[in-house]
Amino acid sequence: MLAGHLARAVVSREEVEEVLPLLAEHYESLSAPVLRARLDEVRRLGWRCEAMYSAKGTGSPAAVAVTGYWITTRICYGKFLYVDHFIVGPGSRRLGVGVAMMEHLHRIACEEGCERIVLDAHVGNDAAHAFWFERGFKIVGLHFGKSLRRG
Repeated sequence: MLAGHLARAVVSREEVEEVLPLLAEHYESLSAPVLRARLDEVRRLGWRCEAMYSAKGTGSPAAVAVTGYWITTRICYGKFLYVDHFIVGPGSRRLGVGVAMMEHLHRIACEEGCERIVLDAHVGNDAAHAFWFERGFKIVGLHFGKSLRRG
């Protein structure tokens, strides 16, 4: 694990509140009430969350990265860990925090008996693409979406 950092599961309502600023920054188009409602819903459905905390400085450790994930099974993948989002705070990028978080997810996937790790990255996010390629990930498909909202 990265020196001065600790990864742990985000389980309680208080822990969710600790990582909410990172999630809100990433999902800036969502209002706080919508984000909280969606977090409640996905948690109810089995979504899991891990956060990386910096133990440097005074006071309680601060969340510097957060990742949400699902353990599920699909015919094409078998049992797998799906990375729902992977957020490293701006002040912690290029310091090894993302690598440590990915290693943490890898351990979880192996402990859960997963056959692979799968994720989506937005097509314009070149920094994320480089990060995932460096970790041995390959593009295996395209993710399509269609909004069902009117207006």
